[in-house]
Amino acid sequence: MACVSRSHKRSDGSTQLINAADKSAPAKPSDIFWNELDLVVLAALQIANELLGHYRRHEHGSLPEGGLLGRVRAMQRAQVVIDEATDFSRVQLASMHEISHPISSSFFLCGDINQRLTSWGLKSNEALDWITKGIERKSITVSYRQSQRLVDLAKDVASLGGSQDEDIILPDRLDAEGLSPVWQDTLSDFDQVSNWLTNRIHEIDRMLQRSTTIPVLMNEEAEVEPLAVALNDRLEEISLSAVACKDGKVVGNDRDVRVFDIRHIKGLEFEAVFFVGLDETITKHPDLFAKFLYVGATRAATCLGVTFTESIPKEVANLASHFQKVWLI
Repeated sequence: MACVSRSHKRSDGSTQLINAADKSAPAKPSDIFWNELDLVVLAALQIANELLGHYRRHEHGSLPEGGLLGRVRAMQRAQVVIDEATDFSRVQLASMHEISHPISSSFFLCGDINQRLTSWGLKSNEALDWITKGIERKSITVSYRQSQRLVDLAKDVASLGGSQDEDIILPDRLDAEGLSPVWQDTLSDFDQVSNWLTNRIHEIDRMLQRSTTIPVLMNEEAEVEPLAVALNDRLEEISLSAVACKDGKVVGNDRDVRVFDIRHIKGLEFEAVFFVGLDETITKHPDLFAKFLYVGATRAATCLGVTFTESIPKEVANLASHFQKVWLI
């Protein structure tokens, strides 16, 4: 069984969304749409498990070795563990549940609803009841190395995305108040963005007085290389380099400023994070932009910077009290 949309955990700990389903309709009426295919897979697994249950109850434990039932038996696992579960649909997760062995029935999911980066992923804890009854819920408050100001921002961003207080799981032990995040509007091209980023990175360098980890998050994979090139030309003046991390591959060293497509950033943590073109994110993903911003904000331990191509959109205007223009006066 293969779900059309899934996430892949990289060896470096980051998560990459792969094989994302095309949201357009099938080309021909006779073609099957991706979510219809998921339903077919789920129905086949459920029917197969019903029949296998009949064999176990009435055929003295004699189970089919071949055919569809044999193939379903071969897929069953003593434990099924799913990371970033909120990026999968209920149908996809139910299909995964069907391959957990009926004797152990071990089905473990972990994820954060506020970090959902797919439109079809889980939108609430209650959605788990559709998969199967009796899933035990545990909330884990992870002590990220994050400042109080960034935690406060992340809470408001999560609320902006429609989350309730009980769905917002953030650190409860914090080491420092930290710095206010910064943002800047009307940076319409890579040259302007690079100039602003260089000034902010120089501020970080002066404040911390040591090398640190900094990624720049872009909306599209095609923007990664051009921004890295433009930024690298300017960072050379302060003895830093910008590296394009194509397809989410973490390259270079910790002293380098790494440029990513934001879809590849889940699971990683940095000292400072920059999110470029948030207004474009809002335009392209009106229902998901708060999730993208939340992911970016929770990757940063100390410093967060956000840019806009045009003016600051009304969708995030209420976050203005969290932000300032620069870190050093």
